[in-house]
Amino acid sequence: MQEQLTILENLGCDTIQGYFFEKPLPPDELEKRYLKTERSVQ
Repeated sequence: MQEQLTILENLGCDTIQGYFFEKPLPPDELEKRYLKTERSVQ
């Protein structure tokens, strides 16, 4: 999987399909994990 991600990054892809990397989350868990951190997720 890391090799595929690296290839996509090298091709300029900066968007990934979330389920490929993690199971679906309820909205409150998504906010807790990703939106209330110093890193922003788009």
